[in-house]
Amino acid sequence: MRFNPQETTGSRVRLRYSVELHYELAGPAEFLLLLHAARTARQTVVEESFDLTPFQPSSLETDPVSGNRIAAFSASSRELSVRYAAVVDLEHEFVDPADVIAESPASLPATAVRYPRAPEVRRVAIRSAS
Repeated sequence: MRFNPQETTGSRVRLRYSVELHYELAGPAEFLLLLHAARTARQTVVEESFDLTPFQPSSLETDPVSGNRIAAFSASSRELSVRYAAVVDLEHEFVDPADVIAESPASLPATAVRYPRAPEVRRVAIRSAS
């Protein structure tokens, strides 16, 4: 099969997804949730909703590298429900398969996999608690 970029120009997909989480808490708790759709050059959030029941004030931080968005909040009720829903447009990036170079995961630098480091998580948690 031959690669023809004209056949795929402007190829997009619209995703609609939702998440519902229910927690039973033994006491006050701090939350960092990565539920929100990332905003990137190839991913557009068309609409979204985020609800906490009972209502809790929350903040939303965006990772400047990945575009991931992390919701931070405190909860003190015995039960908590979290609902997130979004409609997201994805624009595909097509490349000629001949230009793709396979790499072993072991050969990738540690920075290729980005997890929040403890100081970043603590900073977000402290900011949301104040």
